[in-house]
Amino acid sequence: SAASLVDLGCRYVLLGHSERRQYLGESCRQINLKLKAVLQTKKLTPIICLGESLKQRQAKQTRHVLAGQLQRSLAGVKTKQLIIIAYEPLWAIGSGQVIKPAAAELVHQQIKELLGKILGRAANYLVIYGGSVGAGQAGQLLALPNVDGLLVGGASLKAPEFYKIASVK
Repeated sequence: SAASLVDLGCRYVLLGHSERRQYLGESCRQINLKLKAVLQTKKLTPIICLGESLKQRQAKQTRHVLAGQLQRSLAGVKTKQLIIIAYEPLWAIGSGQVIKPAAAELVHQQIKELLGKILGRAANYLVIYGGSVGAGQAGQLLALPNVDGLLVGGASLKAPEFYKIASVK
């Protein structure tokens, strides 16, 4: 539970990670309920993961898919607390495929526009990137105006690689 996470000293919690959506069938409705519980603690920062499949990307449905995920996950949420959105393109996770910086910038800009409409312009949010992040592209991604940070997956298990990513200025 959210309260248990606070008791353990956690400060952040991932909601809607791609593997939970894929393997456990976690829905945006479930993510919405978890988000509301997390926000009630006032001590946890939620990181809501979202992303599109390769098929959806190829069909040019990225914005539509992300808009639906955001609207359902954030339904009825009004808060001044920080909410972090992690864009995790499913087609990139674990595949070694890297998003081009221009594509990442466009998607992050679209997510921020959508968040402004859903939560209001005064809302407190960050949008981070999390699709097969490695030391080779971390600097390029972090230099983009609309990328507020990184959600590092598998590379965080390799100390030298993670150190290089964490050292990017």
